[in-house]
Amino acid sequence: MRRCIAVAAVFFFLFSFTAFALAANLIPNPGMESGSSGWWSYVSSASNKAAYATDNSHSRTHALKITNAVAGYSYWSGSTVNLPSPYPKTITLSGWAKAQSVSANSLVTLYYAITFQDGTSQWYYTDTILPHGTYDWRNKQVSKTFAKAVKSVTPYMLFYYGTGTVWFDDMGLSAGTAAEGEAGPTLTLTTIGTRTPVAGTPLNFTASAAYTGTKTLSYAIYPGGDTNYDKALTPVDVLSIITVLNTYNSVSRGSAGWNPLMDLNHDNNITPIDCLMAINSINRGTTSLPTGTSINPTTGAFTWTPTQTYFGENLVTVVVTDGTLMDSETVTIMVGADILPPSGTISINNNNAYTNQAAVTLTLAATDPGSGLSQMQFSNNNSTWSAPEPYAATKSWTLSSGDGSKSVWVKFKDGAGNWSAPISSPSIILDTTPPA
Repeated sequence: MRRCIAVAAVFFFLFSFTAFALAANLIPNPGMESGSSGWWSYVSSASNKAAYATDNSHSRTHALKITNAVAGYSYWSGSTVNLPSPYPKTITLSGWAKAQSVSANSLVTLYYAITFQDGTSQWYYTDTILPHGTYDWRNKQVSKTFAKAVKSVTPYMLFYYGTGTVWFDDMGLSAGTAAEGEAGPTLTLTTIGTRTPVAGTPLNFTASAAYTGTKTLSYAIYPGGDTNYDKALTPVDVLSIITVLNTYNSVSRGSAGWNPLMDLNHDNNITPIDCLMAINSINRGTTSLPTGTSINPTTGAFTWTPTQTYFGENLVTVVVTDGTLMDSETVTIMVGADILPPSGTISINNNNAYTNQAAVTLTLAATDPGSGLSQMQFSNNNSTWSAPEPYAATKSWTLSSGDGSKSVWVKFKDGAGNWSAPISSPSIILDTTPPA
């Protein structure tokens, strides 16, 4: 697969997957409740601090904390864990982190020194990187299968290059896959892929999740491609896709580096096309959720009536979570041109039955769900029409000459150029002859 143009490595992306609860945890003192026993810290600058913290924790009362006042290299390191024999090729890794004002150039990650049975070793962190910014406790969990049997693992919690504060808690390591745990939610939509509503018509679909657990699921929506869930699509998100493409030769659903938020064209692969789609959204200015979009957090029912403003491609990411694990899908909504005309009503002199003057006041009430109201024009006979003029709620008008029953017709035009059919007013009787 061709990669995106090489960019200096940006160590930031959000890896989203269907995960599992851990089996037996092999890390000693994983929740830091026995003090900092088994954990050691390092900071490269005296301005930066690593602390055994009580001001924040994911569970119970303690966590490990790093505050970088200046950019540098700071980390906590845990004890080396020797895995039971026979040594597994698959291990499950997990941990929790919370961030405050972490700068965009930062690398925040759960980091592991892996030693194999044959004595070789490698570092592993590509699937456990956390985003920058400010966010509450987030879980990272992945079952990783290596080509060789794993003999030991040393866990690290890194905060490199940037500034801010990060807390770490509840680290986990188990041998094999976590098949004994509770499966996380798997999101499905009624139709994955492109939806093509016409401006002014409602769009509805329902997100649902397959789930074997007992927790309550909740749904949310974000701009498509919003890899760090900050409610905006930015160049940082594009760089996240580029980083994944430059890290792996191939990224397909279920492989290392897979992130459904990055699969913007729904082909189950992350490719340069997804980069271009994200860039196109930024260039069009569609970098936030379209106005009026909503999803029921309990039922997953999505609704939106697009206006002509959103003509073209719009990306929306739907997320389901049980509070710990999540899954997501990005939906492309191709809004078609506004082809629906306005609708409305017209009345003469507030619907009075009689008038003794040909000069009357027309009252207009019109709506257009697409591009909005633009102009209107009038006729006394539904044949000869006045010149178009800007839409207004009232209009001074002169009825046709001669006493008798009179009606006035109106047509409304929207911003896309659609004219309504002629709309007739209730009749009024013009009586200009005084009593004898």
